[in-house]
Amino acid sequence: MPATFDAPVVLARCFYNGTEEEESAFYENLIAVGALVNTIAMIPHEKLNSLLNHAAGFNGRKMLGGGAVKPPLDAKFVQSLFDEFMGYVNGKEGIIQSL
Repeated sequence: MPATFDAPVVLARCFYNGTEEEESAFYENLIAVGALVNTIAMIPHEKLNSLLNHAAGFNGRKMLGGGAVKPPLDAKFVQSLFDEFMGYVNGKEGIIQSL
């Protein structure tokens, strides 16, 4: 993942308990959206649990959230959430310092 961004991005850390091929098929709609970086691979749990450690430093602001979702997702609903979030982001000075 690039070290810095100058615009908000959606970060999806996906997990599938199966083969890499099965995972790619399961997430094919998400993959089809396109990505700045796609690191689909079979990895041990220890590595999975450490993937975001580099971004969790002690300086700057962090906005963390997450949840479990069950497919299928309604694309219009997801877009509305993103648009609402972008309205918030674009209305805050200095937001680029946030993770």
